[in-house]
Amino acid sequence: MAVQQEQETAAIGFEHVFWNAPVGMSVANQFGQFLKVNAFFCELLGYSEPELLQRKISDITHQDDIALGMKERQEMLKNDASAFFNVEKRYVRKNGEVFWGQISLSILKNTAGQLRPYTLGVLKDISTQKAAEEKLLLSEHLFSSAFNHAGVGMALLDTQGRFFKVNPAFCRFLGCSEAQLKTIDFQRITYAEDLASDVLQFESLLAGDISSYTMHKRYIHASGEIRWGALSVSLSRRPDGSVEHVISQIQDIHAQKQTEAAYKVQAHLYEGLFASSFACMMLLSPEGIIQDLNLNAVSLLGGDKGDNVGLPLGQARCFSGLSAQQEQLNKMIREAADGASLAQTIKAVTPASAMILDFSLRPIKSRTGQVKYLVAEVRDMTHLREQQNSMLEQAEQINLKNKELQELTQIVSHDLQAPLRNILHWGKQLVEQAQLTRQEEDALTAVNQNAERMQLILRDLLAYARIGQSPQDIEWVSLNAVINQVVGALTLRLEATQARLKIGSLPTLQIVEGHAYRLFENLLSNALKFVSVHQTPEIEVSCILEGANYFQIEVKDNGIGFDSHFAEQIFNPFQRLQSNNAYHGNGIGLAMCRKIVAQYKGEIWAESAPGQGSRFFVQLPFKQGKDEAS
Repeated sequence: MAVQQEQETAAIGFEHVFWNAPVGMSVANQFGQFLKVNAFFCELLGYSEPELLQRKISDITHQDDIALGMKERQEMLKNDASAFFNVEKRYVRKNGEVFWGQISLSILKNTAGQLRPYTLGVLKDISTQKAAEEKLLLSEHLFSSAFNHAGVGMALLDTQGRFFKVNPAFCRFLGCSEAQLKTIDFQRITYAEDLASDVLQFESLLAGDISSYTMHKRYIHASGEIRWGALSVSLSRRPDGSVEHVISQIQDIHAQKQTEAAYKVQAHLYEGLFASSFACMMLLSPEGIIQDLNLNAVSLLGGDKGDNVGLPLGQARCFSGLSAQQEQLNKMIREAADGASLAQTIKAVTPASAMILDFSLRPIKSRTGQVKYLVAEVRDMTHLREQQNSMLEQAEQINLKNKELQELTQIVSHDLQAPLRNILHWGKQLVEQAQLTRQEEDALTAVNQNAERMQLILRDLLAYARIGQSPQDIEWVSLNAVINQVVGALTLRLEATQARLKIGSLPTLQIVEGHAYRLFENLLSNALKFVSVHQTPEIEVSCILEGANYFQIEVKDNGIGFDSHFAEQIFNPFQRLQSNNAYHGNGIGLAMCRKIVAQYKGEIWAESAPGQGSRFFVQLPFKQGKDEAS
């Protein structure tokens, strides 16, 4: 009787718990057919009790989750009465809505404690929990993705500053592996001069005095190189407010810092050049407002620097009252603001004088091509213009003098030579026909000799004056061919003196052939002339230097030589180092040589010593810049 009462009491208790439980409860047979469901179970699924009793477990399970727990349920029904398991899967309500549930399954026994082929299921709606788990999982996934693939270095540190997680970008920035960084703290990789500031702010962050901090600091790369980084540090806290970890982000700004350093050097250089420039330098806005100017510009504009900064350039004192110049300046500023570089001559006035200025404007553009500033450079051209005008006046005077010289040449050529020719003619007539005494004949012979000498001097003077006066054709001339012509003309003198002449290979150049002939005629004639009476002349002509543009010829002799102090004097007209009686000539041959060589932008000089012969050097270009000699 007592046992029966206990069984009835247990049955009543089960029924009470089953029907009044705040969770869904169901009883299903071995085939999954519902035999009994409580009100909460019906409410969870949106079905009535009769509707559920017509359905199986698979009918309310999401089709993708039907297999979940099925095998375990069958094993439990067959083998183990004490078995118990949970499974999480999706269920489908009557209205089609899907929700996550956790079902706990166990085996039912009869009142006698015998195993029955029924399972008791306790169902809880865990949709909210699952959503929270998915949200957390997504958050963790996003954090991991952002952390590992971020373009900036990221690291998680403990409150002691030790690294326990770093991303690849941070490792690349420092040239270290994650394993290496996890063995050190941030102090080990911080440049000594930046450490104190970083540590102070780190401690203030942990103390709660600040919520985060940023700074530019230097790091020690694994190679030993110092690299700049932009650091941002904040905290991650637990729900109770305690520090979970320190979040550090580092952006590589090393290239930026190098650029800034280079810019500072350039800016310092610019300031130095700007301040020390001999020109008047001004920095203008695109509208022509003066932003900066150097001391020379202050002197030009008047006043002091403060009076001019912020002032439109056209309103400066030196342009006051010059409306045409102001309009010219404003036009240049408008064109420069559109991107043009300009240079013009303008006028200005100061209390002391009027000036002519060379004024240039250049735009300074941004990378996008926008004009940000205008650089004005001003040079005072007043004195240069005065010099140019003076040079023009001098050129006119030179032209007049040349004209007078040409007229004088004509006079010498015609008016002076005619009387000399008459003197020589009648002098010879008198000597040949008149009955003269010995004394009269000697006197008349002297007159004739002086007239001949005068005629020779006039001839040489005319030849010297005419060099370069009239244009002549320049052509390619072989110097060996020219010297052969000169040697042919000097044959009698060469044979009379038994001179030994050696001529090397000489170049071909652009020159007036007559000039080349006269040049070498005078040099060879001198070499034959200035030789001791008992000495056989030896003359050597050679090209001793030949380059891309110039060549150098040497004419060497074994003559009487001369003191080196006279090496320059011998090229002056009518300069002779020997007496007129010792050696014939007028002392104008070498002057002709220098004048010819000068026409072709060449040089001629001599080296000698008394009794040791002479060496004459001629340096000339191969090619002339003009087609005609001037």
